[in-house]
Amino acid sequence: MEKRFVLFLGLSLGILVGYSMLARMFFPTPPVAEQEGEVPASDETAAALDGEPASLGEHASEPIADPSPEEPVADSEVRDVETPVLIEQRWETLGSYAADSEHSLLVTFNNRGAAIERVELTTRDAKGKLKYRNLEDKSGYFGYLALTPRAELGCKVNVVGHGTPAELSGLQRDDILLAVDGMPIDEPSALTQVLAGKKPGDSISLQVHRPGSNSSGKLELTAKLDVRPLELIRPDPLQKDELVPHPLSFLLSLTEKSGVRTVSIDSPSKRNWEVEKIEDGVLEFRVMVDESTESGEPIQLVKRFRLGKAEDLASVEESAAPNPPLAYHVDMELELSNAADAPRRLAYSLGGPTGLPMEGWWYSAKIHPKMFYGAGARDVLIRTKAERRLVGCPELYKIAKKEPTDKEITLFADDEKVPSRTLDYLGVDTQYFTAALIPTGQEGTGYDVFDRAEAYAIGDVSKQPKGYSRTTDVTFRLDSAPISLEGNASYKQSFRIFLGPKDPDVLEPYGLGDVIYYGWFGAISKVLKTILHFFYSVVGNFGVAIILLTVVVRGCMFPISRKAAKNAAMMQELAPEMRKLTEKYKGDMEKRAKAQQELFRKHNYNPFGGCWLMFLQLPIFLGLYRCIAVDIELRQAALIPGIEWCSNLAGPDQFLYWKSFMPNFFVAETGMLGPYLNILPLITVSLFLVHQKLFTPPATDEQSAMQLKMMKYMTLFMGFLFFKVASGLCLYFIASSLWGIAERKLVPKPKVSLSAGSGGGNPPPKKIPPSGSNGVEEKKAARKRRNKTR
Repeated sequence: MEKRFVLFLGLSLGILVGYSMLARMFFPTPPVAEQEGEVPASDETAAALDGEPASLGEHASEPIADPSPEEPVADSEVRDVETPVLIEQRWETLGSYAADSEHSLLVTFNNRGAAIERVELTTRDAKGKLKYRNLEDKSGYFGYLALTPRAELGCKVNVVGHGTPAELSGLQRDDILLAVDGMPIDEPSALTQVLAGKKPGDSISLQVHRPGSNSSGKLELTAKLDVRPLELIRPDPLQKDELVPHPLSFLLSLTEKSGVRTVSIDSPSKRNWEVEKIEDGVLEFRVMVDESTESGEPIQLVKRFRLGKAEDLASVEESAAPNPPLAYHVDMELELSNAADAPRRLAYSLGGPTGLPMEGWWYSAKIHPKMFYGAGARDVLIRTKAERRLVGCPELYKIAKKEPTDKEITLFADDEKVPSRTLDYLGVDTQYFTAALIPTGQEGTGYDVFDRAEAYAIGDVSKQPKGYSRTTDVTFRLDSAPISLEGNASYKQSFRIFLGPKDPDVLEPYGLGDVIYYGWFGAISKVLKTILHFFYSVVGNFGVAIILLTVVVRGCMFPISRKAAKNAAMMQELAPEMRKLTEKYKGDMEKRAKAQQELFRKHNYNPFGGCWLMFLQLPIFLGLYRCIAVDIELRQAALIPGIEWCSNLAGPDQFLYWKSFMPNFFVAETGMLGPYLNILPLITVSLFLVHQKLFTPPATDEQSAMQLKMMKYMTLFMGFLFFKVASGLCLYFIASSLWGIAERKLVPKPKVSLSAGSGGGNPPPKKIPPSGSNGVEEKKAARKRRNKTR
């Protein structure tokens, strides 16, 4: 039966593989929307509004006018056709990519809505390497340029980040990028295609025209590509057939409250704001809103962004230490000024971050604090003075798909009590990174009470591929309480925007320590994490540290495992007696059970005695599972440094990418196995089978034999469940199984004697026959008892 079953599985797999290869050969998958690259602001990101659908109309296909070399690109190329724009669209950056920089972030701002368009984490480790690199896109990094296409050949460079390979090559803002490695750059996606075939360390040649330069020819520049950093915020790529761009991050809208009416003011998020770098590390955006107001008088809005510094989080002594705390924040100040003489009642609505990374969504082990609720790749997280709450993106996806016009989940409303509306933080949370909005005080007050907060899904979720609900882009909206402004008065509100990793040492200074959620066995997870990091500080390799942690855990459980081994040995000794009882009471299950219980009682054997090991290991296993799943230090930790295989102990080992030739049912991101062949789960299951064979007592009847077969098949099925787990967890199971096998083979087996009432120890002394007797009477009596039993 087993041979036929294996043959059936082999033939079925062969048919599926063959069908998949033929389908890809004769019916190739149609191309999908561009997923990554230098996205042009005019195509996708710069025209992103505040979530409201915009009609493209006949202007969608109009060509973009070619500006003269002396003039900037007219904003009409990229603006919303319904909004008259007088200010040129412009991008600015704060922070640096340079290895010797004190900054941890490189932030790109867009004056369309005074929004944050892109955030790259540029923290370096002790060796000068990126601490948080992009694990999914391993192509060479050139830097974000915010390219916009021209009517003729080339794309305009709108921004060049400090310390990026683009800046080091000599590329400047307003340059016209004509070609890269001989390939014409007539649209931003062309640069993406060139970089996709490059690796860090490769060099590329650039052909550039610089407007206003004395040279009428082309400049030849050379750039050396670097490692791509993790992009914590970036415009999410559009799904196939999706037309409306996703909004940028932290957009602002305004309303005026007149009596019982609320008048919506022309949205500042659709306007290009004036931008000025007022000092090092500080940008100020200004806009005058003078339309659709109740009084007809203008309102001035100001958004100031300041890149965070280490001294914001620590004392002077701590910031002067050799390892000062790293700053992962941008301070934002909102200022509303009433230009009218009469008092006004205003309110603002502030959007949240968008486009956070979906890294590892197909294997990540993020869990929801509430039972029966699911977490996704990106979830909304809020904490007020009353509660902490997580809204998973699967829940937001379901609501948006069911009610497209009313897709928000209310986090709190103005009719709730003050503690429920007193906000500590509100953010979007991923597996290893968080973007959180932290109120830091209204001007002249010590508290921050808001009227309403909502979480919602972005974009048209109906275009989402089937099974990809966990990748839904989500964000929030925060509404202020009504603001009473006297004539010619102003109001200020400050926020701190955290943009960084879920590292406890990083989160604590921001009051975000509870962002990391370990689950039910959090106490065990924290203890194991402490031990793991101690071993890492000694050996310098997390793979070796996990093995040492396994040795400590199994060493502490050695007395219990010895008892389990003794139980297994006792069961093997009792197996012949069990078979005899089975034959004897073949037709009477009740008598057989009673006889077995009597046999166990006679030899002091507990059939459930070996279960203690399993029950004790369960919380340790779950605690270690959560420890590995949330520990960001394992995210980029390699088992063998310098080798790409198993270079992320927080994810699968990814030995071979087999999605191109295996059946999509198995190897899709939503499939059973995933797009990569993983070696460590196969080794883990093989050792499970060996361990099972060594420790499982032999079958005593047909029923127990069937149970053994079922256990074997269940172990094989566990291989499918374990196929996408973190390689660090597989490493723990491999080391634990090897320990158990070595313990079984190398440590002497416990001595078991069936003649002992206690199941072990010395056998009882022989009975000495009475004096004057040669024992004949005892032998006759024993023979009579045996005959009587028969």
